[in-house]
Amino acid sequence: VDAVRIMSIHKSKGLEFPVVILAFCQSGNPPGERDQVVIRQDWSTNLTGIRMGGSRDLASVYLAEKTRLRETEEEKRVLYVAMTRAREHLRFSAAYNGRLSGGSLLTHVQEALGETENLLEDRDNILTLGEGAILKQLVSKTEPVALSSPAKIPPQNPMDLKHFTKTWAIRRKTCETLQKTLLFTSPTLEINQAEAFTKGGIPPEESRIITNGKLIGNLAHRFLERWDFSSDIQHFSDRLHHFLNGQPALEMAEDADRLFSEMLQIFKVFFHSAPYRELAGATILGREVPFLIPWEEQVLKGTIDMLYEREGRLYIADYKTDRVQPKDLKTKAQIYQPQLRHYRAAVQRALKREVAGLKLIFLRLGAEIEIPND
Repeated sequence: VDAVRIMSIHKSKGLEFPVVILAFCQSGNPPGERDQVVIRQDWSTNLTGIRMGGSRDLASVYLAEKTRLRETEEEKRVLYVAMTRAREHLRFSAAYNGRLSGGSLLTHVQEALGETENLLEDRDNILTLGEGAILKQLVSKTEPVALSSPAKIPPQNPMDLKHFTKTWAIRRKTCETLQKTLLFTSPTLEINQAEAFTKGGIPPEESRIITNGKLIGNLAHRFLERWDFSSDIQHFSDRLHHFLNGQPALEMAEDADRLFSEMLQIFKVFFHSAPYRELAGATILGREVPFLIPWEEQVLKGTIDMLYEREGRLYIADYKTDRVQPKDLKTKAQIYQPQLRHYRAAVQRALKREVAGLKLIFLRLGAEIEIPND
């Protein structure tokens, strides 16, 4: 709400405002005992003090001072809460009648500033506090006006809020823009958005094929995540069949037998390819490696299929199960270039190492395309 809110310090906890005015700062509640009879027991010292009127025992004197110091520190913590509610501008307001009450907010401020003179004495200056500064302005006393009088008290030394109003308007606009932006993005999401824009959407009749294609892609990635590249590939079909039988996702497939045959053909080609032999001779550092990094105004998240080393050099590999002709490989690879470059940025930021190569492995063709590392 574009309005002034009046509340206690305790009610303001957790809230922030562009401008905060702390009113009535000259007054306070000085710590002390107000009851005629006080019995105080302190667990840390096992002392019990008794005060009756103006008489007290020695333990009561000690415990009263201990309580006073604790209450003073609590008032300072409350003052800290009040001061940190302001985003842009904080102003103390006090009506001075010749002295400051003990325990007032201004008393604590004066102690923090190391000031020996009263802050409300008749002089204007700039008070330094650490690397900051506090502008002090004294306003002359104005006689109160009767309630029946229509006259108004003219404002004195009004606050110039134009700068803060402009700053807040910019922040509000930025906030509205960010609220319309997805917090998380991913390399795959960017590719899908680019393809949807290029193709003008996906025809309804192709939706089933794409769903089955995604299912095959997910299952292929899971199978390779567990595959031992140094193992014998002669009987991989049995291991593939065993793997697929334990996958609940197969219930989504309209023809499980056809899906098994298609995956069998994919791995039959890949396991006899040059990219497979390279991975079999490499040191695998990680598979299906998740990452999460700041990315411009968003958070970039994704999963890297394979991270491996050859001859001490670091490589990133990404599997693709796309149906693509050999002549179209380079064109298809261009679509995935931003994705692998995002992966490279994440790896270099996390491992503090240069990535020697970015490789796209098209499983159906057993072919590899290396993305330029520029």
